[in-house]
Amino acid sequence: MNICRSLLIYVLAMAAVLPASAVAATAIQSLDSIAAAASQRLHAEADAHWRGDDAVTVGVSVGRLDARLRLPACSLPLETDLPPGARPLGPVAVGVRCTTPAWSLFVPARVSVNRPVVVMAVSRNRGATLDKADLVLENRDLATLPGGYLTDIEELVGMQLRRTASAGMVMLPGIAAAPELVQRGERVVLQAAGGTIAVQVEGEALASGALGERVRVRNLATRRVVEGTVGGEGLVIMGLAGLGRVR
Repeated sequence: MNICRSLLIYVLAMAAVLPASAVAATAIQSLDSIAAAASQRLHAEADAHWRGDDAVTVGVSVGRLDARLRLPACSLPLETDLPPGARPLGPVAVGVRCTTPAWSLFVPARVSVNRPVVVMAVSRNRGATLDKADLVLENRDLATLPGGYLTDIEELVGMQLRRTASAGMVMLPGIAAAPELVQRGERVVLQAAGGTIAVQVEGEALASGALGERVRVRNLATRRVVEGTVGGEGLVIMGLAGLGRVR
């Protein structure tokens, strides 16, 4: 009887201890906690990267993790990192790891960054001069604009299209330029000034140029080639001393 009683006490004592240790040994890290850690890291990275741009709206979506994934529960907060050089924009893999017990994995995710960018409101042909009515601001995901984008309509007003642009097209850097006021091969007024003296002669533009650009011009009176600055339509300005300089 004493043996049976002792055995019963032993079994009851073990029953009180084993369940806790068994649960601890088999506890797994929830997939939601892993996804949340990845999402928090991307939100923090995106907020830091786009800080100061109030027009930006950031969204993070974490890919579905394999439901069969059973990692032991981490006794410390999960750690996260991004691959070297990775930007919080578009598809990105977030490293999530546990130090105790040791395990790690990459979580697929996507960061969308939406902001208003300049878009063509109507279709215009190559060479057309842009007006404010030709342009509009629309929200776009910057991850879908690898070629860049523009955010200020006023910067494009008065610019000349370098290629045909259709309605709805996002305006890219370099798609428009200042109109060329001097055309290669055309007759231009070559204006030279120094002190109180000003001279105007006829010249032939050897290159096209926009306002403020430097172009070479042949002085038709002397046949000499000089260089000046485009000052207006058909007008090139230079210093009086350089009027007869050979280039």
